[in-house]
Amino acid sequence: MTRTLTTLACFAFAALLRGAEFEHGIYDAVSLDGEWEMAYRPYAHETVDCPEFNGVRVAEAVPGCWEDMLPAFRASGMKDEFRVNPLYKLQRLPITDWADDTTLPNIYGCFYYRRAFEVDARRAVAGAPHAVLAFEGVRNQVHVWINGKFVAFRAGFSTPFELEVPQGILNGGTNEIVLAVSNNPNLGYCDYVSGLATRSVFRSTGGVNGKLELRFPRNGLGDVYVTTAEDLRTFTVHVAGGVPFTYEISDGGDVIARGEAGGDFTLSTEGYGFWSPENPKRYELALATPQGVYRQKFGIRRLVADGEKFRLNGRPVYLRGVTEHCYFPASVHAPRDIGYYRMVAARRKELGFNFVRFHTFVPPAEYLEATDELGMLVHMESPNFVPEPEFAAIVAFARLHPSVVIYCTGNETRIDRLAEAYLRDVADMVHARTDSLFSPMSAMRGVEYQLMPGKDPTVERPFPHNAERMARLAEFCDMFTSYQLGLTSYESLNCGTSADLDAWGDAYCGRPRTSHEICIDSSYVDFGLEKMYPPDSPFLKTGLFSEPRRMLAEKGLMDRADTYFRNSCEWMRRIRKFTFEKLRAADRVAGYDFLGDINTHWHTFGYSVGMMDEFYRLKPGETVENILRYNSAAVLLSDLGSDFNVRAGGKKRVKFSISNYDDEARDATLRVSLVACPEGGGFNAERQRSREAEKWSEVWKRESACPHVPCGELTRLGEFDVEVPASEMPRKYLLRAQLACGRSAVENEWEVYAFPKHAGRRTEDKGRTTGAVRVVSDISRDDLVAAMEHGDRVLLLGSGPFKSLPTTYRIGMAGRTSGNFATVIKDGHPALEGMPHGGFCGWQFRRLMEGGRAVQLEAEVPFDPIVDIASSVKMPIRQAMMCEYRVGEGRLLVCSFAFAEGDPASEWLRARLVDYASGDSFEPAARLDAVQLRAVVDAPLLSGELNRNLARNPNDPSSDVRAGPLAQP
Repeated sequence: MTRTLTTLACFAFAALLRGAEFEHGIYDAVSLDGEWEMAYRPYAHETVDCPEFNGVRVAEAVPGCWEDMLPAFRASGMKDEFRVNPLYKLQRLPITDWADDTTLPNIYGCFYYRRAFEVDARRAVAGAPHAVLAFEGVRNQVHVWINGKFVAFRAGFSTPFELEVPQGILNGGTNEIVLAVSNNPNLGYCDYVSGLATRSVFRSTGGVNGKLELRFPRNGLGDVYVTTAEDLRTFTVHVAGGVPFTYEISDGGDVIARGEAGGDFTLSTEGYGFWSPENPKRYELALATPQGVYRQKFGIRRLVADGEKFRLNGRPVYLRGVTEHCYFPASVHAPRDIGYYRMVAARRKELGFNFVRFHTFVPPAEYLEATDELGMLVHMESPNFVPEPEFAAIVAFARLHPSVVIYCTGNETRIDRLAEAYLRDVADMVHARTDSLFSPMSAMRGVEYQLMPGKDPTVERPFPHNAERMARLAEFCDMFTSYQLGLTSYESLNCGTSADLDAWGDAYCGRPRTSHEICIDSSYVDFGLEKMYPPDSPFLKTGLFSEPRRMLAEKGLMDRADTYFRNSCEWMRRIRKFTFEKLRAADRVAGYDFLGDINTHWHTFGYSVGMMDEFYRLKPGETVENILRYNSAAVLLSDLGSDFNVRAGGKKRVKFSISNYDDEARDATLRVSLVACPEGGGFNAERQRSREAEKWSEVWKRESACPHVPCGELTRLGEFDVEVPASEMPRKYLLRAQLACGRSAVENEWEVYAFPKHAGRRTEDKGRTTGAVRVVSDISRDDLVAAMEHGDRVLLLGSGPFKSLPTTYRIGMAGRTSGNFATVIKDGHPALEGMPHGGFCGWQFRRLMEGGRAVQLEAEVPFDPIVDIASSVKMPIRQAMMCEYRVGEGRLLVCSFAFAEGDPASEWLRARLVDYASGDSFEPAARLDAVQLRAVVDAPLLSGELNRNLARNPNDPSSDVRAGPLAQP
């Protein structure tokens, strides 16, 4: 039985958007959703022979993913003898080497589907309009037979698609359709297609995961999309089919243009508004034929490369983007609810983002409808090197959306000579069929990093790169998504400056570049998230929370987990702000995609990378106000870098600038002030809460005129000698800057810590006694034990005989088994009396932690350090940077910070510790005997794998494509 639908048009490739509407119906359709007979084989379909169905019927088989259908399989009587995802394994901690992706025990193999359907006899006669099978989604391959005759095979999962049904196959009345659906990997341009939609969790996703219809088109209209001329003077409506039609363009119900055409037609943009993130203006297009009316929303917009920068609709724009990692905690699979994606887009816009990069997967139509509606620019990135027909399908699917402005072929895969030919072909496709830009690859291995000796000709300046290949790519690429040797990710804190990033622009042939996956910082695990997941979530069955909980309990650290998490967020947000500002101070970089806005726990198991958790809630300590300071169209900058410690009573010269992609400003005023934190050194939780309500006092201010601040560039605003008040104790300040123009203002602020020269005792680090304290930077185990037995006081300013690991102020990177992720300073401890802190190591500890050591306390001894430093949850280690013990009659204070020459905090703290260790308050509560001390010193060193995962991932089968001896130079 046929029925008329009013939901979708018939397009070539994938013009099957759920958002398109039809008043009178452009086609008749038979829905094939619902119940099917099903049978299973453990391997991909290889012959035309189908297995016996044995009468097993599965309700709601279409649409559906196999792993979600297990209850239905059991209810239908199907034997539960399924092959399981070959990548699946339960995560177990500790992990000392590479961390695997999260995997699920999904079904793997091939399911056969069979059902009957009815077709009106008029539809089946020779000469009737052709029929198509319209799949909204299939994972990953499908063979189709109708009435025992083979119809088509299709491998590819990125978009909806149609399969032509040859005439003469359909019968009037009852027909039978059989599908063979396999989730075996698809072959791509050079290897298996790989991306976020095929790795780990999703590799074994299988099924007809979208609606399925048999359609009988009523006319030849198809493949409707809109492009905007580069000069912005006209826009063109592209309509395939050659069928005469009338058209109307409406704005809020008012018709503003109408006419007749038989194909493409071009109109002036005069009187139309342009679509942009700030004003996502869309119009409604109606194409009418005697058979019906097709309606589609569209926007007029054009992103162009203008030298090394971008212009959107003729205006400079900076791409402030996020990396969308395809992680959906509640549903696992991408939801089909537009309301969810509206929430996501609105949340990102609230935080200042205007851009989203879809990392190696194509989102559902509902997602793109939300980016159109709310205004988010889109970088559409295919799985790595999909076949050209699938890339063409992606183009046809995505070009219906004004938000899509960039196309790309994948992520971090090697570009060699063979890849160049492929890239040129798909670039030509993008340029011929869309008005969008083309980027070859997100992070270009073989071009800008990981060059192959003897195969990649290398130019050393301004950094080692393959200049010949870069020049060839620049012939057909509009922009580059640049790894930049990790200076804004893996090495964001300690390597490279904004000036370096600018200088590197010389290598990119004058093309704009965005910075690839900036930050990659991680917070500690948040056990409170467990209750946010559905009780039956497959993610909870992977060990995501249970394994860290078990490990921390074994180490006696579980009671510290919440503090670790909260303090890690404080550390993380400081590094994040620094990285964003470092990038904005590089005038020759045109944008970034940030990794990431949320946690994405499928990736290397426990990827707590987000400024928000996976449910889009800001992490503790973070605020919208703070994020907008560094993630807005206009960002005020200082040259403080990462050194925020100054000398009390001195001056600090600070230069200010602005990265402005908002309106130009004239006759603006730069106002700078230094405000003091309320008095009180050290940290006490109750005192801290009461202090939040106290007024910060302004101790210094200046202002200067800024006659002209243009849009689209970095502008120097001025410099001041900031006068820091003298004080007897360290003080915390905020350096605040505001650029005011009329009623608008841009603001930013930075922490500043002032330290006086300590007037207490001094000692040379030669192991001699100062008062009753022996100060050493190193000591043997036996000498330390002897000193304790003798009843000495020992201040060890180093790691001495203890096992230890190096520390850095660069917080650990998401997913890794090494690095540190939180610090905890003991509340109210007298050793740090006077040191301003919030219970964790903020910027005032930056130089102290850089080059320091984390001392391991892995024996059966009390663990209550003065400064605790948390290792990766994948390799939990009891360690400290400051701890104290009473050993027999002796007293031991260990501080393994690096006391940097010229750092005011280092100088003050060193003197403070000497005073403390020689005073009456040095009364360690924790006690050891000599045997326990020897056990701590002799315990084996624990360590996770050093981070070598730089822009490559061993869990991705395509990560090392052609990196071996067969690689093409």
